[in-house]
Amino acid sequence: GLLASPLTFEVSRTRQVFVDQVDADDFEQIFKSLEEEAQDPLRRAASEAEVNILRRLDMRYHGQGHQIEVEVPLGVELKYLPDLFRETYTAVYGASLLDAPLVITTWKVEAALPTPSLATVPPAAVGEVVKKGERLAYFDSDFVKTPVYDRYQLAANTVISGPALIEERESTVVIGPGDRAQVDRYGNLVAERENAP
Repeated sequence: GLLASPLTFEVSRTRQVFVDQVDADDFEQIFKSLEEEAQDPLRRAASEAEVNILRRLDMRYHGQGHQIEVEVPLGVELKYLPDLFRETYTAVYGASLLDAPLVITTWKVEAALPTPSLATVPPAAVGEVVKKGERLAYFDSDFVKTPVYDRYQLAANTVISGPALIEERESTVVIGPGDRAQVDRYGNLVAERENAP
């Protein structure tokens, strides 16, 4: 998960203001300032990469004690903000019936690098499963001569039936008698128990 997640940085500023007291230039400038701050660490990490920006506001009706988070698509003008708020409010609460002034409480910007692509492993040729060796392993109250495989030599679509041991630098995967493991296209081992429901 960590290695497959995009590098992301989020900044927020609390600035409580009525929507009808914000002008279009101020609205855009606040977001631009936050965008620069959010993008800065990403630019230092990957200067040439495209950065995706997500704008959000915490908003509420005047007099309410709680707010909702409203996504503000890039390029949306301030005059459409009440409509975005009411759409989000309706999605959360089922209706938006109040006729009260709208308040922005928090301005948020999330900057993210594109999701990294996962490396794939080449598929195995038919019948190509090379053992590293054999050793005794303890299963069901007895020692069993067990094939040993090198995890780094397993190609995509390889199927290994247990009993088997699959070794890698950090650990050893134990496949029990009757169980099986298959290597997916990303090199993950997907194990299935013999009597799994």
